[in-house]
Amino acid sequence: MSADIFLAQTNSFGEFAREPILTVACVLLIVVSISWIVVSRMIVRQLKRYEATRPRKRREPGSSKRAWDEPPG
Repeated sequence: MSADIFLAQTNSFGEFAREPILTVACVLLIVVSISWIVVSRMIVRQLKRYEATRPRKRREPGSSKRAWDEPPG
């Protein structure tokens, strides 16, 4: 049983060695995935920084108007 697993593992590595396009595709998938994570974290960090630095609008104490007080349109 363990010999079958070992052969399956070596065959898959041999497939990567025989097919360079498959290897390039796997490497590209890993690079794009890591890049996606890094870029999305940078965007979130920038959004949080922007939210922390922008001046906040204060509602007047007398106005109790809410978004659903009037129908849309």
